[in-house]
Amino acid sequence: MSYTEVYRFGKDGKARLAGEARNSHGFAPYIWQKLGEKYGILRKGEPYFDKTEQIWALFANDSTEFNDRIVLGTTFDDIVVPKEGLHIVIEALQKFIEEFPYNTQGCTAQDDTFLVRLPERVIEELAKGTINLLIEILQAELENPETIAIAFNVTSVNDGVWEVCHQGKNGHWYRRAYNLKTDSRHHFLLQKK
Repeated sequence: MSYTEVYRFGKDGKARLAGEARNSHGFAPYIWQKLGEKYGILRKGEPYFDKTEQIWALFANDSTEFNDRIVLGTTFDDIVVPKEGLHIVIEALQKFIEEFPYNTQGCTAQDDTFLVRLPERVIEELAKGTINLLIEILQAELENPETIAIAFNVTSVNDGVWEVCHQGKNGHWYRRAYNLKTDSRHHFLLQKK
């Protein structure tokens, strides 16, 4: 089962995995679906697949509620949240999940027989909901004195999102942690002060 990852950037600027929440469909796709329905891009239950660009455009639309823009922004590639803005993201995610609570099976799981075959820990995680688990990780990072920023990898299917690959002089490929201080691919969701 895929999961959503949260990366912390330490004082040295390097990305490190801070935590993960099972069922990545309970994060970005859930957000895209619910916001697409809320803003009239999708009919209730209509799949978001063919309308993602319209949904993503809500981020730049001034008529989109601030909290919804923040939540939507967390699903974009290469987005970093500075620690100073982390409480805003946590509050926005909490308001989102209050407005759009998960079903009792958690996230997208619809069939009770499917849940029975999963390990108990996985069932508990799904029942809690992906976004709620991510909020717990973010709250821990807010308290972590080493954390200067966080970022997401919306699905574990994307390998090495917060890594940089480079070819050495010997022709071999190497990976290193993305560095917030020296690399430049990222964008801040909330501006650093």
